[in-house]
Amino acid sequence: MIWVSLERLGKRIKLARLVRNLTQKQIAERAMISVETVRGIERGEPIGSFCGFLGILQALGASNQMDFVLLDDPTGTVLMQSRVRKKAAPIKPPEPTPYVPIRQKPKLTLVRKEPVKKGEIGEAITLEDMVKVIRESIEKSKKDPDPGNKK
Repeated sequence: MIWVSLERLGKRIKLARLVRNLTQKQIAERAMISVETVRGIERGEPIGSFCGFLGILQALGASNQMDFVLLDDPTGTVLMQSRVRKKAAPIKPPEPTPYVPIRQKPKLTLVRKEPVKKGEIGEAITLEDMVKVIRESIEKSKKDPDPGNKK
């Protein structure tokens, strides 16, 4: 399908060049592309770039005819008419997202729940004992992750 279109387009470009009595070399120089690219485009080969094609149209003095390339496109016309709005749609502000509190993991606290006993005041604690207390607190929090939320 695309090859047929390229061949047809190439033939039209060649005809336009010949009507203007220009050589492929002259078109290539004016379009700033190689003669091989001009030959390939005229044969309908999938070579070159869109810029090269536009350069050839400009060299032929036909760049204003780009408006007519898709003029006879009934499918595109129907699609365009169905999608084009009569006026711009109003811009709506984004909907506010509802507040949903995220349940956070309880923080590890080293605050004692029970009162300090009289004999505990002033006692020195070793690092090993402190690690033991922290580990016990962690294990306790794993078993009861939210002690303040009794059901």
